[in-house]
Amino acid sequence: MSENLENLVNESYDVLDAFKVLDKAGFGNIPIAALRDALTNMGEKLTDEEVDWMLSQVDVSNGQFNYMDFLDDMAAFMN
Repeated sequence: MSENLENLVNESYDVLDAFKVLDKAGFGNIPIAALRDALTNMGEKLTDEEVDWMLSQVDVSNGQFNYMDFLDDMAAFMN
């Protein structure tokens, strides 16, 4: 496996693990409020404007963000 591909795979697992921490019910969905809180208060803190833009780019249904669909879309985009 090339180094770039290996790094991408490792980063994908890191993102998945981070989403799973926020997914208390284990259904592949994260409440938008929890995602917003994580993005503005943990690690590289994003501004409200940055989070608003990010959320405008993803599918949000019933106040939930389906991270499994998001990861599938990202994988398809990368290929």
